[in-house]
Amino acid sequence: MNSTMTSMFASSELHKLIIGQEWVKANVRIMSHKPEVFKIRNCESMATKFKKCVKAYPLHNACLLQAPPYLVINLIQAFPRAVKIPDTGHGRYPLHHAVFSKGYPENVTYLLAQYPEAAMKTDRTGRLPLHYALFNKMPIAVLEKLIAAYPESVKIQDSNGWTPVHLAGASGAPLQVMRMLISPFPEVLELKDVHTFCVRDFCIIHSAVSKEVIEYLIAATPNSMAMEVDVADILEEAPDGIEIVKTEGFDNAGFLKNL
Repeated sequence: MNSTMTSMFASSELHKLIIGQEWVKANVRIMSHKPEVFKIRNCESMATKFKKCVKAYPLHNACLLQAPPYLVINLIQAFPRAVKIPDTGHGRYPLHHAVFSKGYPENVTYLLAQYPEAAMKTDRTGRLPLHYALFNKMPIAVLEKLIAAYPESVKIQDSNGWTPVHLAGASGAPLQVMRMLISPFPEVLELKDVHTFCVRDFCIIHSAVSKEVIEYLIAATPNSMAMEVDVADILEEAPDGIEIVKTEGFDNAGFLKNL
């Protein structure tokens, strides 16, 4: 590797400050040592639930570690093209990292404004930013912005065949969110995952869902979709708004196992 490449991949003080979440010092470093925003770092594990995110720019790490908006904005202004570059570990853009870690909504808004096409980008598991935003229960305002940037994102299936709607149900999304996702594209209810579960059956079996969500999914799913599970007893016993099915076989560890 030549000296230029060695310098590019060398760990910088800016990277160290971001990994250490020393936001004020990192912000000062951006101003005083701007070339460091262009350096790529082979990142070590940054939290016990995250695997390696290799060859990432400071912006990727800042978004993943929930950096405050002022730091993310300054990183982008110093190196605008970074928003258009995926990391080489999981193929995730800064927008993916911002919603994956449930960072500041302001960061998501700013990232989308700079590169709205990121809402259309899938990572190496086939997941869009919307998949992660729904699974991590980001605010509805964030969800609306992601969907507005790429309306058909609600129908995109990942490597497991899960659409964002599957994951919304798996995270116990309220009826308001489920309606927002399904109403424009009711055909999403007919899509099945690799285990042949449609959204309705997947949500009932693998999530903590309310009675009103189950009833909505049953009513909205075409009659031609045979019911794979018996929910009669569940509907009879469950009051509105109460979690009625405990997660079995699908949890954070299960969802994140391929990350």
